[in-house]
Amino acid sequence: NHHARADQRVQEFNGRAKVGLIGCEPYEGGVGSLLKHVASAKLANVRILPDDGRPLLEVLADASLARVFILFPDPWPKKRHHRRRLVAPSTLDRCARLLADGGILRLATDDPAYAQAMDEVTAAHTSFRRLGGGLDRAGWRPDQAPQSRYEAKALTAGRPPVFFELERFRGRDLEVAALAAPGEMDRNHANRIGAGWWRARIQEWAAGPFFCGRDSWLSTA
Repeated sequence: NHHARADQRVQEFNGRAKVGLIGCEPYEGGVGSLLKHVASAKLANVRILPDDGRPLLEVLADASLARVFILFPDPWPKKRHHRRRLVAPSTLDRCARLLADGGILRLATDDPAYAQAMDEVTAAHTSFRRLGGGLDRAGWRPDQAPQSRYEAKALTAGRPPVFFELERFRGRDLEVAALAAPGEMDRNHANRIGAGWWRARIQEWAAGPFFCGRDSWLSTA
């Protein structure tokens, strides 16, 4: 979740001990704030990865997630950088593999060009059907979804966000046969870290510390 207010995310999951959350956020300031709120609320069902989330998608088990939120990712507005965008057919393929039948994929952006790209990508993907939002439903947002600080700033600046609420369905036994070839960002992460590092971190995640760093585990308890 990008640009989400830490206190709102903690409030969303407080009292829901049976719901686990893995948050991926490269902005260290936001991660630090979230850690404080998680520790204060004594939540044991939150894990935080301070990095890009795409390599994590490679090592999670099939149909292991109920919801995936990709909120206000970097729009990479220059055309030569579009291949770096997080919301792309390859990412939807990964989410389709990871989401259980009936699982929810939620997207949001305040960039009009990125919203157009999201609209086209989601409409073309056969493993998802739209439940709400999109370019043709301006102003729609999911019920009971907490408003992030970034969303509030976008509204104040006259950039109304566009949300997409999608449901994973297999219909006539539709399945994603294979993941698309990794993009430039995926290759960079694989070269720097390696798949073994991610698999080891996932195995340790169940043990309980809140924070996963590249070189060490830090517990806020």
